[in-house]
Amino acid sequence: MFHTLYIIYISYIFPILIMFYNISGFILSTTQSTTLEINPNLPSSKELLDLSNEIIHQHISSVCDTYLMTNLQNINTSEQLLGEVKYYSTRVVIKGLNQEGNLWYNSCSTCKSKISIIDGIANCSKCSKENPEYSLRYLIKLRVEDISSTAIFTVFDNEVEQLIGMPVTNLEKIKASNIEDYNNIITNICDKELIFSVKVQDKEYGNRSFRSITVQSIKEIYDEVIEIEPKRIKLEEL
Repeated sequence: MFHTLYIIYISYIFPILIMFYNISGFILSTTQSTTLEINPNLPSSKELLDLSNEIIHQHISSVCDTYLMTNLQNINTSEQLLGEVKYYSTRVVIKGLNQEGNLWYNSCSTCKSKISIIDGIANCSKCSKENPEYSLRYLIKLRVEDISSTAIFTVFDNEVEQLIGMPVTNLEKIKASNIEDYNNIITNICDKELIFSVKVQDKEYGNRSFRSITVQSIKEIYDEVIEIEPKRIKLEEL
């Protein structure tokens, strides 16, 4: 007896091959009268393989390959030495800002440190320069959460601009001219669910030690890429 061979597309994380092992409780098997082909050169198999490659590419681009995907509880409680740096990616919801005042500071053009201005004279303590060149730079503290915990993320210039959708100089002008529009812009970043890649480091400041979580990049979430309906595609009639 000859058999019609099918492959079930169960998940985007498995390559499109004819495989015979237990996958989430499903066992694919053969009989003596079945002919096996690996990557058969058929239009239907090529179509399925192209679909899989596209989905995998989109999924990988939504997270950083070099960062471990984890939750906030693990980020908050992972053991690491003082000064040791670890990198993670995590999917969280923005709940608001954890700061008052401006979302920017006067940044030294050389070292990006905060510039102090006294009696009209700018000074950078890190560069030890008087009247250095400086510009506005975003700096915000985000309150975020997932189902496991909450955390405070520090976010700098490029990533804040990505969240807010405009350069810091534009937002400064809006705040000066129309505080209601400014508040609406800040409110609009709340309740967004995003993937953040972060740098985690334990630091000391005076007699206090704390865990610093600094955002390195932000990715949008495309649910349609992840939620794939199973498909049954006929490969070949043997």
